Amino acid sequence: MNDEIEELDEDQKAILVRFINQISKQNKEIGNYLKEIFNICTNPDRQTRINVYKKILNELPFGSIKREKLIEYYAKIMDLERRVRKFVNAKIYNEKIENPRSTATADRLDYVFHRMKEEDVPIEKLKEFFNENAYAIFSLTMHPTNPTSTDYTVKGGIQFDKYLDNNIDYEEHLKLLEDLPIVGQKKTIEEEVKETIAILDIIYETSIKLRFKLIESLRDIPSYGSVIDVNTPIIQVSIWSAGDGDGNENANIQELEHAFELLRQRIKQLYLHDIQEIKSNKTKIIEEKLINNSYK
Repeated sequence: MNDEIEELDEDQKAILVRFINQISKQNKEIGNYLKEIFNICTNPDRQTRINVYKKILNELPFGSIKREKLIEYYAKIMDLERRVRKFVNAKIYNEKIENPRSTATADRLDYVFHRMKEEDVPIEKLKEFFNENAYAIFSLTMHPTNPTSTDYTVKGGIQFDKYLDNNIDYEEHLKLLEDLPIVGQKKTIEEEVKETIAILDIIYETSIKLRFKLIESLRDIPSYGSVIDVNTPIIQVSIWSAGDGDGNENANIQELEHAFELLRQRIKQLYLHDIQEIKSNKTKIIEEKLINNSYK
């Protein structure tokens, strides 16, 4: 446990230091203020912390560009640290799942199937269990009052997550994050939908990986593979975007129809990408229909 806490702490410190260093290249004064804030924030004496915060705020008048920049960078650091925590926690848990001595192995598909096989669970019971339980439901809402800008979410935050997930150095991305506005105006319906699509893309990628894991887990137990349909969707997503009239007064039939069109086009793009990955004569007709929008 201590090792896990230390790993999490080190990764959070890394993003903190690297982002402040990036900020300091163009704005050394703000960078120094941020260093001062984060150096004092763990001080056990509350009054000492308050005194430092007051000093900094007094030096940066209310409404000044410097104060606004300081607050914006602070918010970005909080967001990036949260993303790092989320990633490291998932990484630690995934490592536990792969450890045969860990109780977390019970969350692995192959472990569940092999245990059921050992206990001679009837095929029909397995099928019933899988159909009733192997199902994840997501409900996404991109409320227009959420102050985080669409650009920051899509181009900044989600992209940063991908750098972490793919173990790619994010140094260059920090330059983009520095300049992207984290707060934006009230979102339009189209911005809500674009933000939703960016999240749906991640869920789509995850669902494909999950399907492959399911296929792999069933490979050693043919009798189970014969009753479990690996092509049945096990992830269902519902979205509020564009249809939530309580959240956005601009929601109407026209906007909803436009949102449907954006979603349809994105689904088509994903299908096209997958078809091109498995290019063959059999997929040619499907590809042409998708490109020509001739599917009904």
